[in-house]
Amino acid sequence: MDFAISKVADACLSSLFQAVFDTLTPRFLQSLGFVFVGVEGESQKLKSTLSRIQALLNDAEDRQIREESVRLWLRELKDAAYDAEDIVDEVECQVHRSKIERAQMQTRKWKLTDQVST
Repeated sequence: MDFAISKVADACLSSLFQAVFDTLTPRFLQSLGFVFVGVEGESQKLKSTLSRIQALLNDAEDRQIREESVRLWLRELKDAAYDAEDIVDEVECQVHRSKIERAQMQTRKWKLTDQVST
């Protein structure tokens, strides 16, 4: 039984890290100055994945699994999921901040153009 749980745990953890890596790698590149394109969609995908992971964690906790290795894995998975959520939140803030800054620059440009033309 412990072997089967370990295999499921490994598969879930592997999927989590792959989803986080696939989603966040482009975001880190974007935060370095690339154009923010499609971030909201990717953010929603990752949030959905994290919600499924949270449901799995809740189910496992509800069953009160007794094996120490599974409890340790659950704790690590939960920490990883929280870290991923924090990263997503930070990236989303950066995206919104970037949009606001671009809008402010555009507004300043329009005001300057209006002043020059009058």
